[in-house]
Amino acid sequence: MQIIKAVLMLFGASLLAFLVLFAFNFNPDAMLAEAVSVHPTGNAITAPGAQVSGNPLNALSLGIALAFGTAGLPHILMRFFTVANAKEARKSVIYASTFIGYFYILTFIIGFGAIAILVRNPQFFEVASDGTFDIINGLIGGTNMVAVHLANAVGGSLLLGFLAAVTFATIVAVVAGLGSVDNGSLVGGIFFLGLALTFGLLSFVKTPEGRLKWALIPAAVLLVMGVVITASAAQLFGYIWPAALIMAGIYLLVRFAIARPQD
Repeated sequence: MQIIKAVLMLFGASLLAFLVLFAFNFNPDAMLAEAVSVHPTGNAITAPGAQVSGNPLNALSLGIALAFGTAGLPHILMRFFTVANAKEARKSVIYASTFIGYFYILTFIIGFGAIAILVRNPQFFEVASDGTFDIINGLIGGTNMVAVHLANAVGGSLLLGFLAAVTFATIVAVVAGLGSVDNGSLVGGIFFLGLALTFGLLSFVKTPEGRLKWALIPAAVLLVMGVVITASAAQLFGYIWPAALIMAGIYLLVRFAIARPQD
């Protein structure tokens, strides 16, 4: 299922980037020139943002995230546990990293193409009574709808429906679990407790190098989040805090009794 969704997403993004370049006769310079000419900040959109260029620590943090963050994505980590040996694991990670890097390149085309093309289509913006619109904050549905509107502009309703369906299929599982967390519901707490249990069981999996003890770290974090959300939803904080203090006291007494020198 993951492979099917990945193929569909890469195909959709590739088709969208192809149609954007087609609109400019496959001339990236023309696309960038058009984007610069219509954007209020002009040439500034081709330069690093103020938060990066004005703060060396932000620039360093961004560089580290781009260099090493991809290796920590679940799309990469899962490759280590779905192959037969180390050789196949390295090969699988190379393939996954290549496709992710390819997708990053597509976002460059899609982003600047959206600036250049969507401005030609006022129907995607909230137009004022005098016919003007804000190309930065006036997009219908907000900035998260840029790719969706761009698909409609270059590919019509067919491409729009395809990308919307693929996107929905990709995030529906996460949204189903996390959507209820915002409301502090009991379902959200159970969701995180289930994830914690999954990672906890994963720590018992034996490999030639030993057990996967690293899984205990996310298990502990998810367990704490699940307990906090569940307690908040069930209004149990008044009981959990005293119980935690009592358990901590019992633990210290037991440790003291065990560690006491024998006469």
